Amino acid sequence: ALFWTYAALALVAVVRERFFALRLLVVLVPWALVNVPASALLGAPRYATFLLAGAAGLAAGGLAALSRAHPRTIAGAAVLLAGAAAAAGVPSVVEVATRRSPPIAAIETLRSGRYARGAVVHDPALRMHVARMLPERARGEIAGGLAVVAEAGDVVLAADRLVPGLLEERRFGYRTPLLARLSHGVLMNVEVGIAPAALSVGTRQAAPGAATVRYDGDIPFSIDSPRDGGVLRGSLQVEGWTQLRGGGTVEPFEFRVDGQLVRPIRVDRIPRPDVASAIPSIGDPSRAGYDARLDASGLVPGAHTLRITFRTSDGRRRISHPVRFTWLP
Repeated sequence: ALFWTYAALALVAVVRERFFALRLLVVLVPWALVNVPASALLGAPRYATFLLAGAAGLAAGGLAALSRAHPRTIAGAAVLLAGAAAAAGVPSVVEVATRRSPPIAAIETLRSGRYARGAVVHDPALRMHVARMLPERARGEIAGGLAVVAEAGDVVLAADRLVPGLLEERRFGYRTPLLARLSHGVLMNVEVGIAPAALSVGTRQAAPGAATVRYDGDIPFSIDSPRDGGVLRGSLQVEGWTQLRGGGTVEPFEFRVDGQLVRPIRVDRIPRPDVASAIPSIGDPSRAGYDARLDASGLVPGAHTLRITFRTSDGRRRISHPVRFTWLP
């Protein structure tokens, strides 16, 4: 209702206060053309807050045009309209200002009681929170789309979903419905619980007896070739680097093309001094790089998607982003 009221008043301003509306648009439109397309999709609404000044300004112009015939009535309507717009956001502002967010409240519980023991198995959306607030805890990530299994005693953190079968389950969430619209419904609710036994906690159900695999979204890696959208001719060569900060070993463990496992003919570890120059904490770069030649005998010419699974010496894994490429024999 507020939006359509502002829109109607803005239309009045465009029709009856053209010069004023034009000057306002001259200020706002160039800014919007430069900033909004370059903003991240989820962040664009936040960066476009500046445009609310345009809506308010045009609505004010419309009220000014109408006030010539009914000055007192329009003045009162303007006060009510501004007050209603502010009041709509008050519950959200108060809740965010006075209560811990669901991720923070949930992770703070992991410092006491039974929650203080065991590895933390968490959704990818909570990676930053867990890494910053519990850097000393062993942890594993519920990699998207995979059938991840938690071990008995693991503490499970699930964002915006429920995991059945957990013990000592607690849920933390925002109460104001408007916050879900402002944040696209992301990180509105966090569930905490303890796995009583080996338990499927991924977004895809694991088969009975599936092994536990720890995924870690912070394992550093890069796929330099093929580049996303690039073309490979002849051999199927994959190059890049991977190594833990401090020099810990990471191996390119599995290569999958279009979801199918592809056999590596050879995998060589090579020096990458450029990585050490860019990331000094990476340690000795003498084996940071990898150069793999894959078996392309079953590959048909055309577009394909590559994913690599990287594995550390203690068994943690990370699955790469998809790299789309075209292969020509």
